Parts: sequence; C-alpha cells; structure tokens
Amino acid sequence: MHWVIHLTLLALSAINAYLIFRRDWDPMDAWLFVAGAAMALLITLLLHLLLQVRSEERIALLREVAKTAKADLVAFLKLLRFWR
Repeated sequence: MHWVIHLTLLALSAINAYLIFRRDWDPMDAWLFVAGAAMALLITLLLHLLLQVRSEERIALLREVAKTAKADLVAFLKLLRFWR
C-alpha cells in the first residue's frame, strides 16, 4: 500500500515540475511550483487516508472532505472578491 502512495506523490510532483519548467521559467512563478507541490501532497495524503479506512467508511469520509473543500473554496472566492 505504501508504494502506491509514494508513486502517487512522485508522479504528481513530476507532473508539477513538467508543467512549470515546460514554459520559460520565471522566478516570479515560484508560487505556482509551491502551490502545485502542496496540492500533490494533499492529494497523496487523502489517498493515504482513504486506503487506511474501511470501505464502508470511505463514502462518509469523502463527503466530509467535499464539504470542507467547498467551504474553503467559498471562503477563498469571497477573499478574492473582497480584494478586487
């Protein structure tokens, strides 16, 4: 099970690096690389958590994660609207 998690993080990190370095690298775009790495880590941690829980608990866990993600997205969009 652990090799799946490590391969997922490795693949997501490689995709992130490819997408950043494919275009002309600009040091001002470093935040994109950091954001992509953070997303890769969060996706990998979610996969790790899903592989540890029993199958009947996975749906409830995914629903809770979706609710939290929706609330975070709404708060982020409100902040963006406030800054404009």
